[in-house]
Amino acid sequence: MKVFTLGKLDNTDLRFNNNVKMQKEITITSDKEFNSVKIINPKGTNAIYIIENIGIKVYDDNKLKLCIGEEKCDEDGDKLKIDYKVLNELNDYIEIKNSYMVKTKVNEILNEQIIFILPNGCLILKLDKPINKMKIKIRCKEEKIF
Repeated sequence: MKVFTLGKLDNTDLRFNNNVKMQKEITITSDKEFNSVKIINPKGTNAIYIIENIGIKVYDDNKLKLCIGEEKCDEDGDKLKIDYKVLNELNDYIEIKNSYMVKTKVNEILNEQIIFILPNGCLILKLDKPINKMKIKIRCKEEKIF
């Protein structure tokens, strides 16, 4: 498994060698509807991404499944990637959280957890109903592997 979850820790519980704090904010607008977003740590990053928070804004009420996996996350690159598409099945992934997304606010989905994504691992945000627009804000740390 290339993705792990832990309960929230305070900063004194974790020790890092040389981490970089990051915040990624992306707005996805598409002519074609999509129902999933993959947050991928490509195999070439030589880094572990520690996801501390994910905020999601949708424009219609929806249900979200947060899943982890590695089978179809085999991508090249040297930075954290975000990809969106229509995903029909979640057979190769493990569901770790279920949330109801309200359209009038930013929905925080990692209230009680942090997620570690190793190289070649990914996190999948799967929505019940297809959408055309979504905003995602990810707060994370990048820890290089030597």
